Amino acid sequence: MDEERAFFLSTPWCAKLLNDPDFTPVATPSRKYKSNTTEDALYGLTLKTPYTFRAVTTIYRRPAPGTTLVQEVRQLISLAYGVNGYPHIAHGGIIGVMLDEAMGILLLVNKGLGENKHDGEIIDHLVTAYLNVTYLKPVMTPQTVLVTANLKKIEGKKLYIEGKVKDAEENMLAKAEALWSELKRSKEKL
Repeated sequence: MDEERAFFLSTPWCAKLLNDPDFTPVATPSRKYKSNTTEDALYGLTLKTPYTFRAVTTIYRRPAPGTTLVQEVRQLISLAYGVNGYPHIAHGGIIGVMLDEAMGILLLVNKGLGENKHDGEIIDHLVTAYLNVTYLKPVMTPQTVLVTANLKKIEGKKLYIEGKVKDAEENMLAKAEALWSELKRSKEKL
């Protein structure tokens, strides 16, 4: 069992979520900084401290019978005071980062299962086209929050995703809607 997952198992409400038989644990690849490319520096370096995101673990809902499309990802994130904008309140930008990252993990899980497809081809290099966040209540720190990402619709190479941030009592603290689309790479080389 990974260290970050073990961190949450001692908290009853987190353990209940993590032990739900409808969900499967999955690695959170952005928690591993890739020094050779600098990829995932934000989650794997900057936000991987005892003062920021103390621990992060991810699970996904098992696909419905007859499909491999994953509709939902859940992340538990232990927030510390290093993410604060106001005293004991996480900065709003951090909330957007958490929602965006959970959505990205949802797409990575589906890519790994061969589900990010359009006309039979894998859609690669998906990026956030927009992320509209609605802040409902302050996200207090320190605390553990549940961040969810749910795939709502696929139209060609566009994927529509909803996200939520909730506390231990299931109060919704923030919600988001996003459009992800394929990054068009320039053919021109610098």
